[in-house]
Amino acid sequence: MLSTWRRLTFVSIMSCLVLTLGSGKALAQVSEPSPLSPQDRAVDALVAKFDHPDAPGVSVAVYRAGGVIYSKAVGMADLEHNVRLTTGSVFDIASMSKQFTAMAVVLLHEDGRLSLDDEIQRFIPEVHTGDKKVTIRELLHHTSGIRDYLDLMDLAGENPDNRVVSQSDVLDIIATQHELNFNPGDAFRYENTSYALMAMLVQRVSGKSLREFAAERIFRPLDMNSTQFRDNHTDLIKNRACGYEPRDSGWSGITPIYDEVGDGGVWTNVEDLAKWDANFYQPRVGGDEAIQLMLSQATLNNGLKMSYALGLFVEKYRGFTMVSHGGVDPGYRAQMLRFPSEHLTVSVLANNPAYDVEGLARQIADLYLPKSNEIVHPPPSTPTTAAHNWSQFAGKYLDEATGRTREIVTGNDALVLRSRGKDYPLVHLEGVRFEDPSNRGLLVFEPNSTGSAHMTMSVDGQMPSVSRQLPAKIPLWSAGEYEGRYSNTELGVTWRFGSSGANLTLRRRDAEETISVLDKDEFAGDPGVLHFLRDDRGQVVAFTVSNVRDTGIEFRRSSN
Repeated sequence: MLSTWRRLTFVSIMSCLVLTLGSGKALAQVSEPSPLSPQDRAVDALVAKFDHPDAPGVSVAVYRAGGVIYSKAVGMADLEHNVRLTTGSVFDIASMSKQFTAMAVVLLHEDGRLSLDDEIQRFIPEVHTGDKKVTIRELLHHTSGIRDYLDLMDLAGENPDNRVVSQSDVLDIIATQHELNFNPGDAFRYENTSYALMAMLVQRVSGKSLREFAAERIFRPLDMNSTQFRDNHTDLIKNRACGYEPRDSGWSGITPIYDEVGDGGVWTNVEDLAKWDANFYQPRVGGDEAIQLMLSQATLNNGLKMSYALGLFVEKYRGFTMVSHGGVDPGYRAQMLRFPSEHLTVSVLANNPAYDVEGLARQIADLYLPKSNEIVHPPPSTPTTAAHNWSQFAGKYLDEATGRTREIVTGNDALVLRSRGKDYPLVHLEGVRFEDPSNRGLLVFEPNSTGSAHMTMSVDGQMPSVSRQLPAKIPLWSAGEYEGRYSNTELGVTWRFGSSGANLTLRRRDAEETISVLDKDEFAGDPGVLHFLRDDRGQVVAFTVSNVRDTGIEFRRSSN
């Protein structure tokens, strides 16, 4: 499958171009409380796991209503020059940037320069949505149905891994699309195009780049002096933490090389994020109405309320309302969790995307959150597998909307959800209803007369997903039926299918891969799930590709 990074573009570098001020001692740091509280000592123990003199690390802060009550940085900012991380070290925060983009649009809304319910074509006519109207609000909420530009670039063979991605690149490829993933407002699907378009919107309405507008209206008023949207990948960033990724014998230096912003592009540190956090309690930028807009969650056409607001998720965690967003880019990972009722916020920034900053942030939050709000669940029922015939639900399931596959396995008189290499034991509620305690998700199995089943997964604030059970035995098929050239005229790309023994192969971007069969006319590969289409005579004439962020992109079979 395609990468889950917000950006796929990166370059391996020999060194990190970073302006340092000597050792970390020269950087202003927020003093830690003295003596340390039990919670602070417990956080120290959690953070110590990332403290190595030969590895990247993390920068961590805990805020109360915007005031820093704990901060610490461990590990290295620059392995080549032996520079340690400090709380003043500046990181790429990737998709966590979306909240700043959303605030910029909200400020223009408050200025009367636009309305969130304006159609996007009023300002960016290059976006084609057919006869469907797409509003700015729907783009901000990820309910517009617009396709993800990064996935489109990958499908078109542009390979963003080795090129600079500019604002014009985004607009050029989106302008080729004349269909949406779904009707606006019918569903929620997280993607990056919407917020890249918001950067263009800010520029066309204000006459200033998002970088300039955010500096003038957000960062400088909040004294966030180390924070910026970086829209030129060659710019130097003072006190930058170099990005790294693990390799077999050490570390590779890596940094994003994109020049478009909006869906990402903010560089900041945990000290500046405290000032941004404080703005949600005592707004100096935007005012109370702007903050309420930022926290306004999407509501679908059917009335279902989603967890996504404007550049922020609003969810429940241990019974508390949690406002959050994370981000992953080449070399970096970030997470910020806010609990408004407790005036508590945790920020974790890392210069290694393999670090579990989401898990670390929640572990830290658990130390400071009151215990009294935790939801007590009844013990799981333990009927026997045989009595309920749960084995009929075991197998692989395909979510046709996103192309994602999951597996249900049986073990120890229970069902287990296997997804992305991890096992999640399910709690039996009643009948065919189960709970995934890891995310409070509800799973409902629906057997049918054919002997297969459908699995509906629901998590509060997210779109329910319906997955079809795949057959345990694959029907007979022949690779020769699918061999040939298939083209998508919008993307201007042709893929070639061939065979290797009994296997079907796909050649694109001058590389060949073997495609896994899922069911009759359905296959899975790096681009996503491929569903082949037949005409009235039963001949294969086309296929569609679907993945987590794009659906139903059609390739037609060529006659030669």
